Amino acid sequence: MTPIKWKAHDGLVLCCDWSSAADLIVTGGEDCKFKWSHSMEKLSTGSILALAWSPDGTQLVGGCAAGHVIHAHLIEKRVTYRNLEVVQTKQNIIEVRDVSSDVARERLETRDRVTRISIGYEYVVTITTGYIYIFSSKNWNTPAIVDLKERSVLMVLQSDKIFLIADSDVLLVYSYEGKSLCELKIPGSGLGRISKNYYTALYFEMISSALLNTIIDSGEKTVSLSKDTVAVRDRGDHNIIHLFDPITAKVQGDGKIIHDQEISELAVCQCGLIGDRMVAFRDKSGNVFLAVVKTYGVTQRTAKIGSLVEQLQFNDETNMLAGVADGRLVVWPVPSIVFTDRSLLQQTMIEKIVGNLGKFPLLLNFTENTLVLRKSDGSLIPTMISPFPAALLQYSGQSKWDQAIRMCRQMKVFSDSFTELLDKMSPHGSISNLCIESSVFLKLILKDDILWAMLAGLATQSKNLYAAEIAYGALEEGEKVSFLFQARSHQNRDVRNAMLILFGGKINRSINTETKVADRRNKKRIKRTSEESGNIDSAERSDNTTPMLILRSKE
Repeated sequence: MTPIKWKAHDGLVLCCDWSSAADLIVTGGEDCKFKWSHSMEKLSTGSILALAWSPDGTQLVGGCAAGHVIHAHLIEKRVTYRNLEVVQTKQNIIEVRDVSSDVARERLETRDRVTRISIGYEYVVTITTGYIYIFSSKNWNTPAIVDLKERSVLMVLQSDKIFLIADSDVLLVYSYEGKSLCELKIPGSGLGRISKNYYTALYFEMISSALLNTIIDSGEKTVSLSKDTVAVRDRGDHNIIHLFDPITAKVQGDGKIIHDQEISELAVCQCGLIGDRMVAFRDKSGNVFLAVVKTYGVTQRTAKIGSLVEQLQFNDETNMLAGVADGRLVVWPVPSIVFTDRSLLQQTMIEKIVGNLGKFPLLLNFTENTLVLRKSDGSLIPTMISPFPAALLQYSGQSKWDQAIRMCRQMKVFSDSFTELLDKMSPHGSISNLCIESSVFLKLILKDDILWAMLAGLATQSKNLYAAEIAYGALEEGEKVSFLFQARSHQNRDVRNAMLILFGGKINRSINTETKVADRRNKKRIKRTSEESGNIDSAERSDNTTPMLILRSKE
């Protein structure tokens, strides 16, 4: 790997230190300046000879040639969520600003020094050296306060109902009312550090390749949280993901996920019930997989959905999955479609090129239809995707299939009409740059009939075969339409289920289902025969499921 270089100081670099908690590097040199991130200050204390970060990465001390010891702390840390922005202005003071209003601003003060800030789902979780402050956007003045008991918090994760904090050994789950729900011991006995998703390389311009590898390893997503599942990678064996119930601390779903390669990062979807819960993870080879938390006996649990994609992030309102791949954004609107009809997976993918991302971009959050990325120089890049996939997911979640079909038809007609209009205007030179950009954006939105492909997968998952037939018909999949029509026309529900399983390519499970249907029919036939015949005493089945009637003459 080619090292990234920058001019750190006008004179010699005398010292440097890296904070594994804050993911920042500080340097000092002969020019009497010390730097971290984009901050710089010149002191009248002589050359900086030694520097060290505090364990939580929020304080800095340095030794100077003149015999002075300097002490500094980080401020102006910013976190955002939708229209809310939280800024730490002093050691124990944070400000909450509503960017949609010029006057909406709250000043929140804590007793001790603030070490961590997290915002999500209308709650601000603030970690200090001694307490946890839980502020609600409904009432900023009365936070819930929890005693930390001298823990050094390295990470905060939030879901819509609960949040999680972690130190080097333990995961603690709390409700937003401040109630402690459970305490999870981090699985494994290795020395791996549990962390969230921050890459140190975001702020650096010079770093050796060896140190860069260490930094990236420390920035992996090794734990994720939803309202009913905690997923954490084993510290000793990086091929294993453990799943826990955040309320009872027991094993969740079908238990741990075992992969054949080391897992680099993972993410848990946020929406739906436990039966809809999925874990997306990436291995060292860059392949992305999707695993179901609770399969209810389904044979297939894990499926590959992509490659060379990193920075996995689920949407906060839907189960859309996003990632970064070679200077572009990749979004799977319905990643679970891989278990229903794998041929639709590529048709539903959304790819958007983002210019000048540079090296090591970070996907910060994915809320509604907006994704926020941070470049290697620290600048933020907000970008948007089409709102129609999210609307289609909302319709399907509410079983409004007629509205979903109507929206797909209208968008298809609009796309064809708009494209035809642009083709007529283009030869005459009357098309503007704005129209060209709009055309490109529209084609990106409706690339390869993405809405129809989404509807086909969603309707098949929900066993609405009528809507699935219409969607596959729009995709010109005549054989699948015919197969779905036969399945819908069959009167036996078990046979319909077996045909749908076969439709998804799960031949073995379909055979097992059909065998169970045959067994059930044999039992009913035996029972009916025994009731009608007075000579039949009992009935048994052989190992090959063929019914055998044991006859005994009447006495």
